[in-house]
Amino acid sequence: MEILRIELMILTKTIFEEGTSRNGSWSDKQLKCFGIGKDKQKGWKNGIIGKDFPKEVIERYVALKDAHLPNLADAEDESSLLFKWFWALTMYCWFDSNQKTEGI
Repeated sequence: MEILRIELMILTKTIFEEGTSRNGSWSDKQLKCFGIGKDKQKGWKNGIIGKDFPKEVIERYVALKDAHLPNLADAEDESSLLFKWFWALTMYCWFDSNQKTEGI
């Protein structure tokens, strides 16, 4: 019979902060790692920091950091396209308005 060994790790404040997203929050998937639901009770962070969890659970929590947020590279591409579209529209309107006033 094989004995299943689970390596435990203490969730320190430093490790917990390492999993905080660039927006300063956590996804539902991350919090589920520690048994925290959407209806978080006051003091939920103090209830998990300093406690033992399986090492794999803590690693998954940290790996899920920012997974719920849009990719910054995609956002930059989209904003760049938006800027180009806005610039083209502005130039079109400016050119169109100059065409109309030249004959006056």
